[in-house]
Amino acid sequence: MATTDYSWFNKVADYTEIPIYPFTEVKETNILELYDNEKYIKDVYGSLFEAADEDSLRETIRSSLQNFDHRFAILYTGELTNLQEILAEAYYSDPMILGTVLYLQYGSQDVPEGIFIHFHVSFTTNKVELATINPKFEEFYAKLDLEGKSVEEKISIIHRAVIENMEYVESDYLYAHSPYGFFVLGEGVCQAYATAMQMLLEKAGIESIMWLAI
Repeated sequence: MATTDYSWFNKVADYTEIPIYPFTEVKETNILELYDNEKYIKDVYGSLFEAADEDSLRETIRSSLQNFDHRFAILYTGELTNLQEILAEAYYSDPMILGTVLYLQYGSQDVPEGIFIHFHVSFTTNKVELATINPKFEEFYAKLDLEGKSVEEKISIIHRAVIENMEYVESDYLYAHSPYGFFVLGEGVCQAYATAMQMLLEKAGIESIMWLAI
């Protein structure tokens, strides 16, 4: 059963090894001015989502990531205990989010109505490719036959399957860094290996962290 303890996230979320980190260059006064500019909100975010509690906030973030929203913003009106852990839970809620989010930047600012939370996301793939990735991912996972296996056995089986089913290629194209490269084309760079491994582990209910060496 997958764990829901993401307390470790606070210790590492400020580093790019986990591709979620706060904006640092935006000043508070600028955010307040932009928030009051309805044209800016419409042009940049399309619309402003609303959430009144942490469950709806987590679900709004999760659904936006699943929908490949590159920029989105939320007006939050509830009590907020720990934004980073909510982000971690949304990020780890779906293996495909893990496999397609290249990085996620976020910022938050108190406004008269509540908290304005804004996001900028980059993905390694797109909606068209995702339609091809999903069935290939499910098919690959089903063939692993992990039912009844111990955690150690599952990790070993997944690891062996990953290294045996992809060819390493030198490439700067995004596909080579994404689950599309692994599950559809069978080739990619080290990030494609790591992404596939993490997606499969999370699908199997084993919490994992993809740590990029940069």
